[in-house]
Amino acid sequence: MRQERYSAALDAAEGFRHLFRSTGLGSERSLRIAAEACRTANDTRGAACWCFALAVVEFARSRHDLARAAYEQALSLYRQVGDMRGEANCILGLGDIASGCSRHDAARAEYEAALPLYRQLGDVGGEANCIRSLGDIALERSQQATARAAYEQALPLFRQAGDLLGEANCIQGLGDIAMLRLENAAAHAAYEQGLGLFRQVGDALGEANCVRSLGDIALRRSDHDAARAAYEYALPLYRQVGDVLGEANCVRSLGDIALERSDHDAARAAYEEALPLYRRINNALGEANCIQGLSEIALRRPRQDAARGAAAARRGLRSI
Repeated sequence: MRQERYSAALDAAEGFRHLFRSTGLGSERSLRIAAEACRTANDTRGAACWCFALAVVEFARSRHDLARAAYEQALSLYRQVGDMRGEANCILGLGDIASGCSRHDAARAEYEAALPLYRQLGDVGGEANCIRSLGDIALERSQQATARAAYEQALPLFRQAGDLLGEANCIQGLGDIAMLRLENAAAHAAYEQGLGLFRQVGDALGEANCVRSLGDIALRRSDHDAARAAYEYALPLYRQVGDVLGEANCVRSLGDIALERSDHDAARAAYEEALPLYRRINNALGEANCIQGLSEIALRRPRQDAARGAAAARRGLRSI
């Protein structure tokens, strides 16, 4: 009977995580209540499952400190009951938090700790996630060859496991490498392929990421209308799932388009909206890009005002 309760708790927690990732619906308060109820009933496994689900939700909402605390709590509980898969999942999650905070050495250590656990379990999907995540770190460090090798190693593992989401993430990563290499056609094809898979599994975050990247390609090609449409499509998806970084990037990119079109008021409004979002998640690069955009507006405005004044003067002369 206890095993049945554990299985039910695990299924419910997993279902909640998928619901949140796909729709952004749900409250972390219900997860905390469920975890506490399991503790009261001395159901350690059930409490671990709900703490793990809570960690996933908090991380998706960019609440890294809360997510870390929940993962560490779940990790301790999983170790108490000897659940190696739960242990590996928590270590992987802690790696994701470290990676999201650009603590690459710490993230690598977590992924490398989780990898042998998944291999010991024969969990091909978990193994693939660790390898892909190591590829993400390599990409962040501009080690493109290492990143490509990792994605290409993980991709058939995800396909073997029937994990469309993992497959889509690898393809998106390969698209990111192509973008960095200015291979726009290859990047576009990868993002379109990944987008189809993300939509197939109902993953709103992955869909938003691919659409935003397609917008980046359009912006690179000076196709401002297509870029704007992409960012405006992705923006509510990021807000839906609570991804602050994605939201900030879309808003800032809309500011970049406005700046390119000399719409200084719209550009300023966008940068001023994005700036506190970047600060909320301690993203120094995004913050710097917004400040640079605001500085560019300040530099351009006097020149534009001078040009307008000169044009008005010329019109006045012609009327004499």
